Amino acid sequence: MKESIGTKIFKQFYNISGPIDEYKKTQANTIGNTVAIMLYWFNIAISLLTIIIGGVTKNYLLAFFILSGTILIFTIFIAGGYVMYAGHKYHLADQEVEKGDIHSAYRNIIFKSLKIGILGAIFAYFLNAFVLYLYFGNFIRQLSDPSNIVACITCGVTVTLLLLLVYYLRIKKVK
Repeated sequence: MKESIGTKIFKQFYNISGPIDEYKKTQANTIGNTVAIMLYWFNIAISLLTIIIGGVTKNYLLAFFILSGTILIFTIFIAGGYVMYAGHKYHLADQEVEKGDIHSAYRNIIFKSLKIGILGAIFAYFLNAFVLYLYFGNFIRQLSDPSNIVACITCGVTVTLLLLLVYYLRIKKVK
């Protein structure tokens, strides 16, 4: 059965591997409700803080930077970190594999890690060259810069190895 785009996004956001059963769906909804309540109260608190800072200092640009910076930090690191922690706690990311299929599962995680690492390195290579072009000009020179190439290869290898480790630790053998 083909998964809908909504199901794929749901599984990607909550880091769910395999088919979605009732347990995984219930736990993901619990995590989502907790994060929504946490973000609601955070938005109220940070909005009040921004109004107070803007009113007291009359520096509205400072208030804007405080607001945008704290929203980014809180949303990405705190809320995202909680989703990852809770997903691990409720075993949403575990990949259950039969004993006979363990070698094909290992081969799949190697190819998946390599694909993401190579695509990430290529993206970082062009993004780094573009950012350097904005500062120093001459895009072709930035593309052929050896330090850019070495940095992106190092980035790709690091991402590949870390993903390989994460995917390896998620595999659970079923008897």
